[in-house]
Amino acid sequence: MHTAGMRRLLSPAALALTATLTLGAAACGSHHSALLIVGSSALKTADGKSARVETTADLPGATAGTRRTTKGSGIVDFTTGNGEFTVDAASLGIPGATSLQLDSVSSVFYIKGLSALTGGLKPWIKLDLATLAKTAGAQSLNLFDPTANLNQLQGVTGTVRVVGKEKVRGTQTTHYAFNVDLLKAARLVAADKRAALQSAASSVANHTVAVELWADSQGRARKITQTIQVASGTISGQTKLTQEFYDFGIKVSVTAPPPDQVLDASALFGGAGG
Repeated sequence: MHTAGMRRLLSPAALALTATLTLGAAACGSHHSALLIVGSSALKTADGKSARVETTADLPGATAGTRRTTKGSGIVDFTTGNGEFTVDAASLGIPGATSLQLDSVSSVFYIKGLSALTGGLKPWIKLDLATLAKTAGAQSLNLFDPTANLNQLQGVTGTVRVVGKEKVRGTQTTHYAFNVDLLKAARLVAADKRAALQSAASSVANHTVAVELWADSQGRARKITQTIQVASGTISGQTKLTQEFYDFGIKVSVTAPPPDQVLDASALFGGAGG
């Protein structure tokens, strides 16, 4: 198993829990086996080192009773958490923008394609997720952060239902359905990921998310859907997020843009610039 990737995703408490689940599953029935597969899927996915990711978010619209769909795709390195994503800006309703490039480097998002915010002077803006962990801006960005959504799987609670066998992008998978307690997940993830999950939990009804997971024969997440009832923040109402993972092991090389090409816009989202 890829140790560096595991450490980034999980705390020592989560690793201990996974070991306990493994021992329990050996002596118990199918529910416990399903619980083990779901509980360890973040570890197994990180063991794939990297992957391509496709994200679809079905969100409440700008006016009551309307919906909007936002799509993005990219690559992620599970060892470092770094990634590069392209997002359909038109679906976000951003004036004058058609496509956004989001580069994630060391928990900082660099976004290209928002010339209206930079006055055309700099091509990139910078948003530090460590600074913004408790803000709605960070929660919106986390929709496109695969590691953030994998982290949530550590909070699996209650019964895990086996839906059946299905193919995802031609790969045979087992489909599971269960609930995730975000506060439980926050206790189990690595310390630098805790604040973001705690913030997400505070805006979600009953701090619980309905999740479906399609895991391959190696236990890796091939598809995840989350149905979230948001009780506060800029996105209120029900949100459905779908992420698919494929092409594991793909080369990922993402670096921060030159400082003179970047405007730090963290303050615009409730944080301090730096």
